Amino acid sequence: MRKNRYRIIKYGLFISSVAFNIGLAVAAITLLNSNDTESVISKRENRLIEPPVVAQKVVSEELIPPMQELTTHRPIELTRVVGEWTLFQPTDQPPYIAIRNQVGSYIVQRCDRHFYYYVNMTQQRTALPANLRFMYQQQNFLVYNIAYGIGSERDHWVNSQSIKINREYFSNTSFLNTNKILQQRCDNGL
Repeated sequence: MRKNRYRIIKYGLFISSVAFNIGLAVAAITLLNSNDTESVISKRENRLIEPPVVAQKVVSEELIPPMQELTTHRPIELTRVVGEWTLFQPTDQPPYIAIRNQVGSYIVQRCDRHFYYYVNMTQQRTALPANLRFMYQQQNFLVYNIAYGIGSERDHWVNSQSIKINREYFSNTSFLNTNKILQQRCDNGL
């Protein structure tokens, strides 16, 4: 009895699906052969309205000056001092402050008030955070602008003991004093 019931359900589903497909085919053929589709298409074509022609204003060209680069490719002075902000005053360049960490990478702040991350290329890097924007390669460093986020502003360095950038720690030891001296020298044009 169970097999008989299963066979009835099986053939019933098959017959109903065949009948449904035949019904769909008949409906499609009927719609394609009817004239209603032509009238619908012609109604759509008649609705097209040409937009009125309006005289355009003449715009004068304004020359936009190019953005200044964040910094030029100036080499940094390498130091053996680790974990302390130091002021550097090269003879042919504006002053800057920098800190070196234990693996040999640097954070540099120049007179433009931006912070730059000098990555020691001897260290293996897999992925960088989104706030680090590559600028150029210099000496044995890849130089990134710290565009936003932790480490991109003076207050971040003043209000912390150390900052982690790209899995590397940088101390704020003597940052406040060297930053004030840098600002004075930059403002005076020294």
